[in-house]
Amino acid sequence: DEANSSDFLAPINTTDLIYFAGGSPRHLLYTLSDSLLMEQLKTATERSAVLAGSSAGAMVLGPWMRLHKWSKALGIINGVAVIPHHERTNPDDIIHELMCSAPPGLTVLGIDAMTCCFGGPEKWSVIGSGSITLYEGERWSKYSPGEFLTTPAATTSQEENKE
Repeated sequence: DEANSSDFLAPINTTDLIYFAGGSPRHLLYTLSDSLLMEQLKTATERSAVLAGSSAGAMVLGPWMRLHKWSKALGIINGVAVIPHHERTNPDDIIHELMCSAPPGLTVLGIDAMTCCFGGPEKWSVIGSGSITLYEGERWSKYSPGEFLTTPAATTSQEENKE
């Protein structure tokens, strides 16, 4: 109900930072899709409000998210999908899976716990105690705190991602 309550959402019109916490990515996607909150998020990002998310909150921001299979997500961040809690994975296994199943042209960020990928739309910095693994096509690269990465797929238009 809150995602469609103009009274509850009024602070979004003046805030500079909107943060989505973790939890259930399915529930978050269901709650936000086609809601008044989504309309206000678009307006907020057009006026340069910062949008952030952790775990499920980060997963739903891209055009696609991977649960047991790839599902359409909110498409707020263009061309980039997030795999949270990435410290538990092997990049060689993930790249093989992505080559077989990921939507074409998608850049995937594997983000370790206690780590942030900050910036956009084309240049991001790694902040925190872990690393970020960037998956593009058949390659992956690992970035440590203080390093910068570029995400060429992030410049893909939002309309292309919603087809």
